[in-house]
Parts: sequence; structure tokens; C-alpha cells
Amino acid sequence: MIIDVHAHWGPWFFSMQVGDLATNLAVMDRYGIDLAVVSATEAVIYDVTAGNRAMARTLEDSDRLLGYLTVNPRRLDDAERDLRELLPTGRFVGVKIHTDYTGSPVASPQTRAALELVAAHDLPALVHTWDATPLDLAQACADIPRLRAIAGHMGANGWRHAVEAANAVDNLWLEPCFSHTEAGRFAAVAAAVDPRRLLFGTDATLIDPAAAYGAVLAADLDPELAERVAWPQRRRPVPARRRRLTPTPAHTTRGPPPEPGSGPRRRTPADYFFGSGNRARSLPSMPQVALPSGVKWNDGLLYQPRGTLSYSTVVSPPGTVGSSQMSLVQCTQENTRPSTPLNWP
Repeated sequence: MIIDVHAHWGPWFFSMQVGDLATNLAVMDRYGIDLAVVSATEAVIYDVTAGNRAMARTLEDSDRLLGYLTVNPRRLDDAERDLRELLPTGRFVGVKIHTDYTGSPVASPQTRAALELVAAHDLPALVHTWDATPLDLAQACADIPRLRAIAGHMGANGWRHAVEAANAVDNLWLEPCFSHTEAGRFAAVAAAVDPRRLLFGTDATLIDPAAAYGAVLAADLDPELAERVAWPQRRRPVPARRRRLTPTPAHTTRGPPPEPGSGPRRRTPADYFFGSGNRARSLPSMPQVALPSGVKWNDGLLYQPRGTLSYSTVVSPPGTVGSSQMSLVQCTQENTRPSTPLNWP
């Protein structure tokens, strides 16, 4: 089983043709993704309340999608209501927090309060991270009891900070999706962190999964590690292990706090992707597809078949499997080509 822990459903302001559920499923079929955890683009970008409810209705129509309930750190009253009303559906397994769109940096009081709310509900949080912000997220993981967080994009171009963050705490995971290619990025991270800290995410349907697949395939992981990335075994963070960050004074927790001495963490829907189950299959092998004439690589982001601009960073509409397959080849080549040294470690 291959699980995508960072995906979206709904149209984007620059790519309206990817808004149908059928597009999500077609993209998953194209890349052999069995299960995707998605947030509603409407909730992330426009209206969190309406978007979360639209997401709940869509999740009723497919057993291959599970949901992130989007939380705006500046609207925690709405978040508490959404958690109370939508979690009982059983289709939401975590929370999505986009720190940039909401103007709420990871270290801000608003996002810290949101993470405390999420931890109180025993849900993992997928948090948008960029540059050095994985370190701020690691600090929150050290400070907030029961918090489990995924550093979305593993810091993007700040992936070296993500390595430091993941090695500092046991309740932070990394996933690799990124709209730019940097040769050796995922391979360097995979070699430097506990492999149990790695998950697989694509940012579809904003980004074609070719970008993330190319990065992972180019890392040439051994089969066991590839399986861990594709379908992680159940992971229960051990709070006392490797905490190198200094906790700050406790913050006031919104929502129902865990009862002292309440015993082991109860099993939650989040165990779908933090849990054990069917043995994973390896990520797909590199497809043997020759690049046709007229295809060129542009800034590591775009491919242009026969002069027609097509973004590998935007999912191709159904019926254009060939172009995405070429994009996968290109993304893999971009991640393995000679480039400026990474200066790592």
C-alpha cells in the first residue's frame, strides 16, 4: 500500500480543472497511490468553515480518501466547532494548518494555540513549513504534550533545518513534496534521520505527484526503507527520547485536556497512516520512457511538450497520462543530475 499524507481536493485559483473527485482518483491510479489524506482547497485558501463541510460531503463518496480538517489559527472558535461537529463522521484523521495563507507563523501564539487544540483532540497535524520553520515546529512538539506533527514539505529549501528538527524530537515526521527540484535533497534527509520519521506526500492536486516520486526514486532507497516511506509502521512517539530543545512555559490548552494517568494513547482514525496493516509494496520502479523531441526542462518546474506549456507542478487533466509519465522521468533526472554541491552534512 502507498499512502500520500499530503494531498488536496478542490480547484485552485490558477488551476480550476483539477477540482473534481474524479481527478484525485485518476491521479492516484496513475501513480499507484492507494490512499490519500486530503484537505479542501476552499478551506485552506478561502473559507475554512464551508471548505471543511464540503470536504466532509466529498469524503462520503470515496473510501480511498481520508480527510484533514483545516484549522485557521486565527479562528479557533470555528476550529473547535468543526472538530466537534465533523470528527464524529469518522472520515477525518488529522488537521491541516497552512501557516502562510493564514498569516500565522509556526512560532506565533495563534499557531501554538491551534497545535495545543489539535493535541488535546489526539490528532496529528500537517503543518506547512518552509525555510527554518521546521525548528519552530520541533520546539512546539517538545513543549506541547501529546502533539504529533508532520512538517509539510520538510522545510522545502530549508530541509537541512528539517533534519535537525526531526533528530531533536520523536513526535515530528517529514514528508518530501516540493515544487522545486534540488538534486539529492531527499536522499540526504533519508540518510540523516531516523527512517521512521519519513512519510510520503505529493501535494497533489496542486503539484503533480511526479515531483515527489522523482525525488524519492532518485534517492535509490533500499527496499525496506522505501516500504517504510510508502506505508509506515505504527509509530508511538516516546516523549522522553532525544529531546534536545528546551521547553518553554506551558501554554493554556483549548479544548478537553487529557486526563492524568489515563493510560496509553487510544487508537484513533489517524492510525490509518501512523499504523500497521498490509505490508507495503515498494514505490514504483523507474519507468523506461524516452523523452521525445521537443520536450525540455525549464527551471526544474515546467516541462514543455512540443511547445505547449504544461506544468509538472499542476496535475494534468485526466487523459494526459503520457505527459505526467514523462514528467516523472524528468523529475527523477533532475534529482540525480550533477548540481551545485549540497554541502551536507
